[in-house]
Amino acid sequence: MAQGRDPFPSQSVHAALNSAVRQASHLTDDHRPVVALARVLAKRVDQLDKKGFVIDGRFDNVSAGMLLKAFDALGLTVKEPRGARRVTPRDESLVPPSAEPEDAAPPVTDMEKFRQGRAG
Repeated sequence: MAQGRDPFPSQSVHAALNSAVRQASHLTDDHRPVVALARVLAKRVDQLDKKGFVIDGRFDNVSAGMLLKAFDALGLTVKEPRGARRVTPRDESLVPPSAEPEDAAPPVTDMEKFRQGRAG
């Protein structure tokens, strides 16, 4: 790779999908329906991107997720980036696995106290 050259130039999602499909040697005729669906979804995501993901006053939070599922079905997603390690969510790392018994009662919130008439 030439120094200073962007390995991921800005392009439409549809163009990136088509490039990935052309280079994926593992895809067979069985993948055709998923490729077709992914192309439709990629075009939709490109259109949504131009409109801030808002169509008819409603935010579309479904199309991109569906496209990612299609990428996954085609084997075009990165399961674990090379050299990356899983980052443990902060709340998991604060509580050791054996710190709380499995049958422990859930904490009572202020909203729950209010509902039970014992707010304050």
